[in-house]
Amino acid sequence: MTPDNSLVAVERYTSERKAEFLLSNAVKDLDYREARNTVLAIGLDPDFIAHRRPGMNSIHAGDARRLTHQA
Repeated sequence: MTPDNSLVAVERYTSERKAEFLLSNAVKDLDYREARNTVLAIGLDPDFIAHRRPGMNSIHAGDARRLTHQA
């Protein structure tokens, strides 16, 4: 509770969502490689996480295709 007794919404992120943040927020190639290593350390395959690569404006097409085949 806050001092005025109002409720505050809390959002909990899944490992996949955290991985997406890490990969999509990489600015340079080195950042991206480090993010990929971190995602691997979390136990996820970065190739199966929809994300934006440095210098790209849209979701990496190969990743999006893989995601559609997972279901």
